[in-house]
Amino acid sequence: MDNHTNKSLKHSGKIISEEMLFFCTKLLAILMFILSVILAIYLLIALFNPDYQLSQTKITRLQWAQFRFFIAGFFIVLIALICRKFRIFRILAKHETFINIILAIVTLASFIFISNNLLGIKYYRKPPEECTTVFIRDNKLGWKLRPNTEDHWKVGKYEINSKGLRSPHSDYEKPRNTKRILQLGDSATVGFGLPYEGTSAYILENLFKNNRHAKYSIEVINTACDGYSPWQEYEFLKAEGIKYKPDLVTVGFVLNDVTEQFKLTRFGGHDIGFQLSETKNYGDASRFSFYYMLVRMPIYLFLEREFLKIRFGKNIKEGAKKLEELRVKDLVFKHDDKTVQQAWKKTLSDLQKINDFCSDNKIELLLLIFPYTFQFDQPDSMAYPQLIMKDFCNRNAIHYIDFLKIFSDEMQRTGRKREYYFMDFDHPTIDGNILISSSIYHHINDNNLLQKE
Repeated sequence: MDNHTNKSLKHSGKIISEEMLFFCTKLLAILMFILSVILAIYLLIALFNPDYQLSQTKITRLQWAQFRFFIAGFFIVLIALICRKFRIFRILAKHETFINIILAIVTLASFIFISNNLLGIKYYRKPPEECTTVFIRDNKLGWKLRPNTEDHWKVGKYEINSKGLRSPHSDYEKPRNTKRILQLGDSATVGFGLPYEGTSAYILENLFKNNRHAKYSIEVINTACDGYSPWQEYEFLKAEGIKYKPDLVTVGFVLNDVTEQFKLTRFGGHDIGFQLSETKNYGDASRFSFYYMLVRMPIYLFLEREFLKIRFGKNIKEGAKKLEELRVKDLVFKHDDKTVQQAWKKTLSDLQKINDFCSDNKIELLLLIFPYTFQFDQPDSMAYPQLIMKDFCNRNAIHYIDFLKIFSDEMQRTGRKREYYFMDFDHPTIDGNILISSSIYHHINDNNLLQKE
């Protein structure tokens, strides 16, 4: 064997040993990566807090984070092997601009991936099993109550009948010698946080049942839905509500009816509706949109929460309530603002549609003007929204009840606090609904709203 052959064999052996060393190093790196994924998070938690206790939900999210890190590491190694095997990647690697762009993209993607996985242990939207099934998407209304459903919604439980109403079943055909009251409205009317027996629909119907001198049986049908504004109530009335052949329609008007609708996508906002966002499998195509995916990223939720802390302080929930009150307070204190005036114009236009529809179908209309509880501080000077509504009703000869005055007078007479009548800033308690129902009952009888043939 000559010297040249010996040198070639030594050179080949050197290459083989270098490749084996590279392979072993790579294998060791992969094993260390896997080990760190399995142990690192638990070790770090134990290091900083030896007595930590994790819920099963957080443990599951930890394990998913580990699994995603493992899969990412596997693909990184796979991509490295592919790049090493094909010559085209070695040629591209010589171009500095190309490498810088790739490094920038990889760095950004890695930061987002790592941040989302670590923050995802704490910051995440409700999983489907924690969401409600009470609502379903509707192309015209945005959302509606899901027929034949029984489920919890926030602090209460809803039982929805086969027609999609939180009301006992009623056939479209009206029984003989019966008058019907159809309730339109939002969560204040539907009975948010209350059993059905605590809603104004149930209480009002029983007031009529207890009237032994009544000429007719009175049926109250609750067609309200959480989050509805007058535009939805009009659409529901002309498509579905009219089928019940109502003799009287009541519209529960709450001040956020003016402000809340403009958060929806159809009016230029980014919101699909709070009710849908809390609904399991609502089947909306927008859930696959960029915005839908963005707002569910843990890094987005983290930044959002930090921004809310800056804006509201540590008690974000209480701060959010104050923000909603602040928007509604614009109706009281900034009524000359152009945006506020445009909001009122849209809302009154929708209420006008309801009035015209009722008039065309010879149905009596009664507007129920609900207050926000901050108005009880100074019910006279903070009643500008009520003045707008009463002026609208007077110009159109619409019957109305101003509950700001009724509740204020009742509180002054009895010495009771607002908490006795309202569970938060606008949702009545059972006692609040008793006063509401009694007021409606007397207004109907005093004005003979159900006596016309």
